[in-house]
Amino acid sequence: MSLHNNIPQGIGVIYVRYSTKKQEKELQVGTIERVKKKYNMTADEIYLDPGVSATKVPKDKRPDLQRLLNDAKAGKFQYILTYNSDRLARNATEHREIRVEMARLGIPIILCSTETIYDTGDLVGQLVQDGFTQFEAEQIRARTRDMVRTRAVQGKWFSGPLPYGYTFNEKTQQYEPTPEAKVHVKEMFAAYMRGQSFSSIAAGLPIEQNHGRKWTKERVRSIITNPFYAGKTRVFKSNPKSPNSILPKEKWVMGDSDKIVPIITMEQWEQCWHLFEQKRQGIVPPRTFNTPYLLKDLIHCYHSDEDQPLMFSKNYSNPSDKRKLRDRRVYVCSHPSCNHKIFAEDAERVVLQEVEAIIYRQAERIGAELKRQLEHELKELQEAIRSFQKANEENEMLIYRAGRELKAFAEMENKEESKTLRYVMLQYRLELQQKVQSNNALIEEKKRRIQYINDVELKSNTWADVLSEAEESKDMRRLLLYLLKEVIVYSNNTMKVVARIDTEM
Repeated sequence: MSLHNNIPQGIGVIYVRYSTKKQEKELQVGTIERVKKKYNMTADEIYLDPGVSATKVPKDKRPDLQRLLNDAKAGKFQYILTYNSDRLARNATEHREIRVEMARLGIPIILCSTETIYDTGDLVGQLVQDGFTQFEAEQIRARTRDMVRTRAVQGKWFSGPLPYGYTFNEKTQQYEPTPEAKVHVKEMFAAYMRGQSFSSIAAGLPIEQNHGRKWTKERVRSIITNPFYAGKTRVFKSNPKSPNSILPKEKWVMGDSDKIVPIITMEQWEQCWHLFEQKRQGIVPPRTFNTPYLLKDLIHCYHSDEDQPLMFSKNYSNPSDKRKLRDRRVYVCSHPSCNHKIFAEDAERVVLQEVEAIIYRQAERIGAELKRQLEHELKELQEAIRSFQKANEENEMLIYRAGRELKAFAEMENKEESKTLRYVMLQYRLELQQKVQSNNALIEEKKRRIQYINDVELKSNTWADVLSEAEESKDMRRLLLYLLKEVIVYSNNTMKVVARIDTEM
């Protein structure tokens, strides 16, 4: 609605929001003052939200916008002046909420950049306008992401600090590792492949190689999960809302770079990444094998059939107990009202006797049963993939038809009707595309599980190797994690060992 024949009366206020640049504020205020003077309007108080992005910060988190809405309900002014509708929101839902509330209160909002009134008069038109406001914000983000994506695919580095251990050689125009860092990085990757955790790797690194600061597990993780050390650039590794998180590799963009002198091979990096993914997904237990407590995270205290809390592992300490104990390790019930404990040495002796019987008598049967279970899981995974693929074929056909409809709408003589129909069809096509992307992510997740089953769990003699190696190397911790489901301790310290499969003959 044009402002020319609808000049509001009474006292008005001004709302300004800008993200970063001072010029943005000056442009908005200058335009508002010009319109205010042109139509002889009175509006002196300014509601200001500086340094705030409407895309990233919802309206209920912007203090002065909330104050503006509350003052409007209190009847403190008769109209609002702002530069443009995108100062209020870049989300169609928020636009609709603000517009409906202001219409209910009878308070018009004047958009000074176009000298129009932000109202509910043309609902469809406003929905389209709000959608394009949101679309504009998304386009800005998309252009930035496309630029970053292109540079990554081309193997080009971005601004910011280089990964640990690398410097830029002006003469060769390459990113080269320092000799010391090269040694330590190789050791980190080798240690991780041996089963060491990020924490244990960090504990063994010299602080001199980290600018005199203590190494952390987060620092080590950032190195192990970075393909730069294998000669690749990458972007979109982390979730912007949670910088410490790591997204699935399928969402990254990577590129080969002849400017990076690699420390390890891509095959070595992929092996470490595969192990990291297995631990994160729980395929390989994240609890490390390097612990003196063989039953850690396996042993439970029996309260009832429905209540069997985990028992914590700790060192026994009781000043009143005069006994001199060679082995002070104990497992203690985690329930606040239960203090039941059992000495680790006693519990582990019973469990190892039970496991020894399984090793010598039923290893072949256990392997066969596990193989049967894994083959059944493979069939279910493959069936799920076929279902997702079929759904995607149908969605792709609908996307194709939506594209044809969009072309037809573009050729309509009635441009206003064409604009509305195109907007609706664009939203429909976007929803279909998002479904396809979601299904593809699920397909990739199931393919990774299939690959792991085929490459590791179904390899011939895998379980026989685990059993024999555990006996020979005394690596019983690894064996227990694979073989046992839980160990239950009763009040009289009798125990029940529960295997992952039925081990009765």
